Amino acid sequence: MKYIVQLAFAFALVVAFGGCVNLEFDAPPPEGEDVQLTPNATIADLRALHTIGQFEEVTQDWIIEAVVIADDRSGNFYRTIVVQDETGGIDLRINATELYNDYPVGRKLYIKPRGLWLGDYNGQYQLGGGTTIDANGNEVLAFIEPVLLDDYLVKGPRDQPVTPRKRKITELTSADLSTLIQLDSVQFAETDAGQPFADAVNRISVNRMVEDCDGNAIILRTSGYADFAAELTPEGNGSLTAVFSIYRDDLQLYIRDLNDVDMPGERCDTGTGTGGDRISLEEIRNLFNSGATAAPDGKYIRGVVISDRLNGNIHPQNLVLQDGAFGVVVRFTEAHSFDLGEELEVDVSGLQLNEFNGLLQVNNVFLDRATSKGTGTLPAPRVATVAEILANAETWESTLVKVENATLSGGAIFSGNRTLTDATGSIILYTRSAASFANEPLPTGTVNVTGILAQFNDYEITIRNLDDVE
Repeated sequence: MKYIVQLAFAFALVVAFGGCVNLEFDAPPPEGEDVQLTPNATIADLRALHTIGQFEEVTQDWIIEAVVIADDRSGNFYRTIVVQDETGGIDLRINATELYNDYPVGRKLYIKPRGLWLGDYNGQYQLGGGTTIDANGNEVLAFIEPVLLDDYLVKGPRDQPVTPRKRKITELTSADLSTLIQLDSVQFAETDAGQPFADAVNRISVNRMVEDCDGNAIILRTSGYADFAAELTPEGNGSLTAVFSIYRDDLQLYIRDLNDVDMPGERCDTGTGTGGDRISLEEIRNLFNSGATAAPDGKYIRGVVISDRLNGNIHPQNLVLQDGAFGVVVRFTEAHSFDLGEELEVDVSGLQLNEFNGLLQVNNVFLDRATSKGTGTLPAPRVATVAEILANAETWESTLVKVENATLSGGAIFSGNRTLTDATGSIILYTRSAASFANEPLPTGTVNVTGILAQFNDYEITIRNLDDVE
């Protein structure tokens, strides 16, 4: 009874003083709505600090306003969100999953990058928490740890509009990396239409080719962990919205989810196959040097393959074609079977012309655009000094050269960057680790070296096989 009386008394007090007690609480403001920050830099400013292949700590007291254009909700992005402003985009590496809860597509972010580090993953710009050493002993960009996120990222309002940049395949450039782009009148290549986006059973990423009606193509890469990996690619034609990326010299697209794919229309004829009028490799190079990003319609090139796929000192999707005094790299969409000395015609109508680390290539060529004309006549290498090669490198790129009375140094075996020196100067001799002769001992004494003049930022020579070293 005493307990009941006390309870009744307490209730009476609440009633008596109810006019003095406010039982209604103000709801907290929506997350991020009251951010009071003034941007003083852009993503373009941030990217301008970075040199591909290097790492840089950001020391500027900048505030960058951006919007999230891709998150990890579908599983096609992992421990990464992609942000974009009006000047460009960049990937943020964050050591956490389910990032979409805090950083969903459409959320405005204010980035305070001082103390973060810039890097790239084979050409893809990234912002991380520092550098670390991976299992192979290589320095790589580290993730931003979750406990530090509030030091660098301030959440703004959600549901900000994200309008993709409308582009053609041949118009994509490095300025579009990590931005949302839209391709219209495209379709999956015939061999990739109606196929699973990726291998969902074995969790393996898969490349599918997307093409326009002129036969230009680009890779769409999908993670085996994406929740739509098992879904089939559409067989019609339409539009594709995606985040533009690069891996070494492969241009790639990543969709966020299946809403990015809208292809209900009739397929178009891509017009693949050799035909039209011949254009010389000299004309192709001059077109690019004058600003062209695509080969003219109705054109094909012809030349002799001077690279040697069988010995592995070239990427299996690449070959080097030489016609007279000029050459060019042809980059196929998959591994090819064209051999050293084979004469080839390649339909280049509308195909992309671009440079990978300075090396001009005809990019994303379907195999059925190339036609073998049988065994051709290999051009004689241009005999020149190292100084002459470097002085004429842009013109002589992707052709055979020969340096006489030279020495090789810089290592015990061929694999990697070695130094080729004659009386006039030095140039890099590069050998892929996958080359059949990569682990052969580097010759001592005086040698004559024949090889293909290439470029990976710096000019270099690549031999085709050991017969190229006398």
